[in-house]
Amino acid sequence: MLSKSPEDRYASCAELVEDLEAFLAGKVPGHAMAEAGKETTITPPARASKRGPLLAAAGAGAAALAVVAVLAFRPPEPPAKAVEAPLLKPEAKEVDLLNGVDPKRDAVEGIWSLRQGELLVSDGAPARLRLPFKAPAAYDLRAEFTRMSGGDVVTLVLARQGRGFLFQVGGFGNTVCGFSKVDDQRSDANPTTVKRGIKDGASYVCVVEVRPDRVTALLDGAKLAEWTPALGSLTMDNDWTLLEDGALGVGSWGSPTTFHALKLTPR
Repeated sequence: MLSKSPEDRYASCAELVEDLEAFLAGKVPGHAMAEAGKETTITPPARASKRGPLLAAAGAGAAALAVVAVLAFRPPEPPAKAVEAPLLKPEAKEVDLLNGVDPKRDAVEGIWSLRQGELLVSDGAPARLRLPFKAPAAYDLRAEFTRMSGGDVVTLVLARQGRGFLFQVGGFGNTVCGFSKVDDQRSDANPTTVKRGIKDGASYVCVVEVRPDRVTALLDGAKLAEWTPALGSLTMDNDWTLLEDGALGVGSWGSPTTFHALKLTPR
């Protein structure tokens, strides 16, 4: 390794590592240049006798050099990729969205918890939580929930063509339901607005059908509101952002709510 003449030194660290490994295994180093006319004999450290201390030290030094060489010339590991939400494929069956929820990781604002398989929000204005799934192009999202108190909005954060939008029930003081935003108009003042509220303590089933040409919302099996491109553009309300455009989520405004079930079915 220390020869003055370059041609007498190892051509690469790979050759050096191979020779060090051969030496430690008691074999003749294949790349070392033995003196002409002499046989080369290698005594591995484990078999040393009188020269045991010397060979042991040499073996330890060789091992250390091998480790240094391998670490120094090992190609760098690629950077770790960010954890991405799984993409729900069109052929997938109904997916239980609550199975992958971790309130400590997924809550954007508010106090959230899981209890016996149900998702609870107790405070926040607006309280919102990101669901760790990406939606396909067409799907149904089914939410079973009970607004326990507070008398204000319960929100489903949905996505269409990679862009977020909302469906809200009991908004603006429990007076309206509808999609938000439509051409920058909130759910209290756009073509999808329905004048009605919901009751605290009552359980509801809301299904939102997202399709390329329409979005339809049903409450307890009855059609409640519908959006089509002719009504304007669906856009996200910044109060409810999930810090990732096109993410799915749920939320409420100052109204403790229990989400009993959240399921998505690709269509």
